[in-house]
Amino acid sequence: MSVVPKIILLGGPQATGKTTLAKELSSRLDVPWISTDQIRTICGIIPKGTRLLSEEIENNEEIWKGVERFIKSPFPWEAVIIEGVAVLPHFVSSLDIEVSPVFIIDTDAKRIAETIYQRSLLSWINTKTEEQQSKKVADIIEFNNFIKKETQKYNLPIIEVSKSNQDIEKVMELLVG
Repeated sequence: MSVVPKIILLGGPQATGKTTLAKELSSRLDVPWISTDQIRTICGIIPKGTRLLSEEIENNEEIWKGVERFIKSPFPWEAVIIEGVAVLPHFVSSLDIEVSPVFIIDTDAKRIAETIYQRSLLSWINTKTEEQQSKKVADIIEFNNFIKKETQKYNLPIIEVSKSNQDIEKVMELLVG
């Protein structure tokens, strides 16, 4: 196997499988992973209940500042995986250090809807009604389209997931050959 990149970034909308892929990558590469949600909590950033894509991106700017501080600090590992919605192409492209980004999208509306429904069963999730869930699916599809355009603009790697074992193989191929 080739050398594991020092900083691996997995970005993309909610419900695309970033956390699942980060866990699998972490296991295969023997590298720790952290979510931008955890960084948001550590930095004390209170998430805004946003609905518009522009508001979501603005909200992620604050979280990205914490991510950027983290990756520029001397962390105690050989390598690290950072995943989350706050990893956006324009943020990654502005970094002055070497990172290995991969962006994940899922354009299958039925699969996204099923993921949102399954998450709605969790007590702390606030998308309980069919209307809320439909809106969330539409928001995720809009975010997918944004990520797709931005990765093209900044020439960054993107994978359209199928929620199968092939997804991790595609990510591994991009990262370590």
